[in-house]
Amino acid sequence: MHGNTNQMLEDEFFKIVSEAAKNAYNIAIKKEDFHVSISTPKAEFGDISSSISFRIAKELKQQP
Repeated sequence: MHGNTNQMLEDEFFKIVSEAAKNAYNIAIKKEDFHVSISTPKAEFGDISSSISFRIAKELKQQP
């Protein structure tokens, strides 16, 4: 069950981030380019992380 919950969170996170990237920067993010990690890290870092900021920064030719 834990894996299924993580997959649902990953899918929802991808949906939100990809829509935001498209609306804000006109960048289309492919699912295979989107890497997500769901864990129980330190509270100040949150529960979900992704390296997608680096992909968006590369597309925009800016630093993340």
